Amino acid sequence: MTITSVDNTQESGGRTPSRISLIPIVEGSSSRGILLPALFIGAIVGVSALPRIALHDTLPLIHLSVAGLLSIWYLMLCQRDRKKPDGLKYRFHLSAPHYVQACLHLTIYVYWGFYWELVAHNGLLFVTQILFAFAFEGLLNWSRGKEWRLGFGPFPIIFSTNLFLTFKDEWFVYQFALIAVGFLAKEFIVWRRDGVRTHIFNPSAFALFLFAIVLITTGQSDKTWVSQLSATLDTRLIDPDSNPYLLLFALGLIAQLLFQVTLVTLASAMMLFLLVSTYGAVTGTFWFVDTGIPIAVFLGLHLLITDPATSPRNTFGRFLFGAIYGVGVFALYGLLDYFGEPLAYDKLLFVPVLNLLVIPLDRVGRWLQRVCTQFLDGVRLLKNTAFKQWNLVHMMIWIGLFSWMYTTEFIESDHPGRQLSHWETSCSQERPNACSNLAETLKSRCIAGALDRCTELSELYVRKPELTTPLERQIWFGIACDVGSQNECALYRRNLSEDMNAELLESCLADKNAESCYVIGSSYFKGINRGPVDRDKAYNYIISGCELGLGKSCAVAGMMHQFGVSAGQDVGKAVSFHKLACGRSFTPSCVSLTDLYATPNLSITSGELSDWYRAKACAIGARPLCSDPS
Repeated sequence: MTITSVDNTQESGGRTPSRISLIPIVEGSSSRGILLPALFIGAIVGVSALPRIALHDTLPLIHLSVAGLLSIWYLMLCQRDRKKPDGLKYRFHLSAPHYVQACLHLTIYVYWGFYWELVAHNGLLFVTQILFAFAFEGLLNWSRGKEWRLGFGPFPIIFSTNLFLTFKDEWFVYQFALIAVGFLAKEFIVWRRDGVRTHIFNPSAFALFLFAIVLITTGQSDKTWVSQLSATLDTRLIDPDSNPYLLLFALGLIAQLLFQVTLVTLASAMMLFLLVSTYGAVTGTFWFVDTGIPIAVFLGLHLLITDPATSPRNTFGRFLFGAIYGVGVFALYGLLDYFGEPLAYDKLLFVPVLNLLVIPLDRVGRWLQRVCTQFLDGVRLLKNTAFKQWNLVHMMIWIGLFSWMYTTEFIESDHPGRQLSHWETSCSQERPNACSNLAETLKSRCIAGALDRCTELSELYVRKPELTTPLERQIWFGIACDVGSQNECALYRRNLSEDMNAELLESCLADKNAESCYVIGSSYFKGINRGPVDRDKAYNYIISGCELGLGKSCAVAGMMHQFGVSAGQDVGKAVSFHKLACGRSFTPSCVSLTDLYATPNLSITSGELSDWYRAKACAIGARPLCSDPS
């Protein structure tokens, strides 16, 4: 999000809205800045020569290509305006909402980085995004014949975007596209509001919405960190003594005090609290599984929907805006869960819809205010002239509500939804979604190494066949067998006696089912298929699983070539497959690359690359490698 000041005067028609910031905007004199874009573009090229980017297979090309496109755009503008001494100008414009929000966002990242190493690992990529944003914004303004207002504006957009959606290294070019879309939407998708021509959508929220739709419809969410961003933000999963909710709440109070946006957050939280509590009272279980309000949604309540430029400007309108967002997040979570899509998109998809409703909500808010003023004495205080005073009242209510939620089990670390026993009991009592939540919990614990949970899940599937299809159940038996559960190996072999199950698995290429290819390849390797051990078939199916995008399948193919098992020993091919797996966040392959590049007497030996992959492995979960290798 970017909280932009409401004093947008692009086309004010002689009318300037009142400012709501408690800190003045600082303006500098206008100057010709023809060399400024060259500095930002050159900085992108220079930073891309540093090891974090330079040692990656695709990141250098991505950054140089982006710099090249910006350079072409820049040269075209220089050529166009070479005879216009008053063209290509800039002015320093230091707006309080921009630099305050930048500081708040940066505080979140610093705190987060203490618990998730990927934040620090991607630090240089934040720098290149910021450089790109400055250059893109300046060139876009000059292309439109406008003065470049140079300030802190790009920082909140970049920081907010990366809090909710970041592409992995191999696909990082889309991160630059994501940022560009945000700036283009701010510049071109505008309307006239209260006599001022201003952007309709929160820039980062619109870009996040658009890319979320594309990722969901194409099934490419695994190319991003979207799910991990939502999960790791709740640092209590790493350190039970941490307090991420307290941090976000405290930072939110700063923005609420300075920019009077408390009512939006308060209304959203109140609506979510009401809906979640009602659902719990009716069903005896939990809507958000392990907490009352997920930490990423809580972040969205503070830093995604509280943009004064794209939210209502009167008291009742702001309350309706926040309340509708709470309903939207609640409903979207259920829809995403029903269709099996990543739940992390729940807080992103509804914001642009709300932005489109701002003018109608303002009208409804003004009508409600007039009604209250007519029938109730003293309600005149609700008018905007007393908005600052009422904001303090709203803050007191919000502090009270948050304190109650925090000191009970609603958003604390001991929430009953984190306990396996709760879902076991709820499933036995046939409560809504309890068995599916139990199945997901058992599966994650089995894959993490708790083999007794593998058997419990298999037994659950037998009791509740409606939870899965025959193919999915057979794939599960294969996955559990692969992690070491002998009971599931026996079930896998027994079920293969049915021709239908074998045919379903072996059609994995036609169905483009990577897990199915991997499972049947693993079974041929272990000799638990319908025939004897067949290493050639095992290799072919595992390669197919890799080609279809399964990181674990790429890792096994790499191991086969690394040790000459079922394939010719070939260090080059081993490295290639391990890179594919590491790029898909399969940590063991990043560890393998660390070891391969550190192995003496190999043609690929490289201390720099070994250190690079050590840092990558550490960043995505191999915590033992986070210590200094020396």
